[in-house]
Amino acid sequence: MKVILDSGAFSAWMKQTEISIQEYAKFCLERLDQVDYIVNLDVIPGKYGDKNPSEEEIARCIKQGWENYNYLVDKGIPKEKLIHVFHQGEPFALLERMVYEMDYIGLSPANDRTTAEKMQWLDGCMDHVCDSDGMPKIKFHGFGVTSMPILFRYPWFSCDSTSWVQFGKYGMVLFPKRRQGKYRYDLPPYTIKVSSRSPTKMKADKHIDTMSLTERTWFISYIEEKGFELGVSFLEPRTKVIRNLLKDDEIWVNKDTVEIVRIKGLSNSGVMRDRWNLLHYLFVEQSMPKWPWPFKHKNNLTLF
Repeated sequence: MKVILDSGAFSAWMKQTEISIQEYAKFCLERLDQVDYIVNLDVIPGKYGDKNPSEEEIARCIKQGWENYNYLVDKGIPKEKLIHVFHQGEPFALLERMVYEMDYIGLSPANDRTTAEKMQWLDGCMDHVCDSDGMPKIKFHGFGVTSMPILFRYPWFSCDSTSWVQFGKYGMVLFPKRRQGKYRYDLPPYTIKVSSRSPTKMKADKHIDTMSLTERTWFISYIEEKGFELGVSFLEPRTKVIRNLLKDDEIWVNKDTVEIVRIKGLSNSGVMRDRWNLLHYLFVEQSMPKWPWPFKHKNNLTLF
């Protein structure tokens, strides 16, 4: 397992706050022996929600990001540990320079673009980061990448995303599709709501309570095979006096209801849902070709 230390530049960009390159360098140097790679403090063009930053803004951010990269190197962070980031919308001449000068880079699709738009851009990136046979010339990391069509189309060395946290937060777990009796981790998974007190902010494909008997049997069998339980709990109005609680019961209280947990499981534990969703991505990783593998340019953008 490799550990990558990220700068938090994307979160700072979304919140319109700044990160000190001096403080970041100090933070990285203090942890240099604890991590395998360190992401440069990149500078993202434009403002959050702005799809078309000016050429002047893009040039300014490229210049500042490159200066940050050199600052970290000058402060003692080895170049072979640093990952500089190429953003969607930046000129490919910059990517060419990065490929020439660096061993490991990041590719960052814009998070406000469709999957097809991201794939069009990434196809263009492959012309620079892969050779004529489609084999990677360098290692490249995908930022914010967990879409199955994108994961399996390009020969990533590594990828990351926080979407798994969001799924668990809203009471959802990832469940692989079945084809000809086999679970397929290369296909977009089902998102299944398993919590009776889930917020409705994120839409799910299914809820455990509305599954057919066959689907529910598959689901329960699969989670038990992986060493998990669905869990047992019940809801009561918050105003009702709660009686007959057992010694080990857990109680979750929200605005109107109280959930009494009898058996902890995916339906009533956010921590267990996080573990489950991480396990799903581990199976996804195991289903991918062993790196390096060739990118085969396709005329169509297959989105499954």
